[in-house]
Amino acid sequence: MVSSYVTLYSQANNNDSVIYKNSSLFKGLNFMLSTNLLFALVCLSSISLWFFVKPIVPIVLSYIFLIASFYEGYVSYQSVIFVVLFTFFCVIYEKKSSQFAKNFSFIVILCFLYILIAEDFPYSTEIPIFTGVKFSSISKPFWLDINVEKTVCAVSMAAILMKRCQTFNEWKKIFKEAFLPLLIITVIIIPCGVLTGFIKFDFKLAAGAFYFLSINLFLVCVAEEVFFRGFLQKRIFDFLSKHFKSKISAPILANVLVALLFGYAHLYSGYLFATFAFIAGLGYGYAYQKSGKIESAILVHFGLNLIHFLFFTYPAYQTLP
Repeated sequence: MVSSYVTLYSQANNNDSVIYKNSSLFKGLNFMLSTNLLFALVCLSSISLWFFVKPIVPIVLSYIFLIASFYEGYVSYQSVIFVVLFTFFCVIYEKKSSQFAKNFSFIVILCFLYILIAEDFPYSTEIPIFTGVKFSSISKPFWLDINVEKTVCAVSMAAILMKRCQTFNEWKKIFKEAFLPLLIITVIIIPCGVLTGFIKFDFKLAAGAFYFLSINLFLVCVAEEVFFRGFLQKRIFDFLSKHFKSKISAPILANVLVALLFGYAHLYSGYLFATFAFIAGLGYGYAYQKSGKIESAILVHFGLNLIHFLFFTYPAYQTLP
């Protein structure tokens, strides 16, 4: 439900462990003019994926964001090299110049993805958006940052390796096919979240919602679905389909394996959260498998996050003293 861009510190149960700053919106919203410009650049680079068929424009826009982040001091030259190498190996993988080059680039991309998903790159500082924000009196505080390397690499990978929806009919079909998996995982996860005390009903139209939802849709959902479904699930499915005669086995196994990886990637917030992420991952994977389009998984992912954000404690319920 809560994306990997939101660092949930479950131990932060009192104001002493939360950093607050003055803001015209609410305490804890940490924004400067330069941050707003970076926010606009990164959202624009992600959105451009669906306005330009050729990969060059989204990649250029994402690299402008990368350079601006470097100028502002959020990323190091090592980060720039990391992103450039990632893009380079995505191009090599797509070109398929030789089987050796394809296999080698695939292994390198997997290594890079592990670093990106684990957020284990030591040479940069994430761009802070929310710092210890509480959307309501019964919600736990949470931190929201823009991970520059993850975002730029996701845009580059989607631009180079994935076909995107371009026509109205394609989008119409995507929205139609996303409804059922969203409904199913919502009916499963939300009641379980309430029964276990992980979330409570808490309808709100919080200040800062525009920034949060924009980042959640255009950065978080796009990046996670590009990495997990668009790349990993697609490659696992292709591999399994060559070794299983049954047409049912390959998509089911690919979906379950990637959902397990997705749940494991969210283990930092506890076993219950990781379990919810696994169930949600099954829904995202089913939507992707059914449509063959990354947009289905993105819409289901964002739909669940939106329901969680608007109607329940976000990111989780905090027991009041």
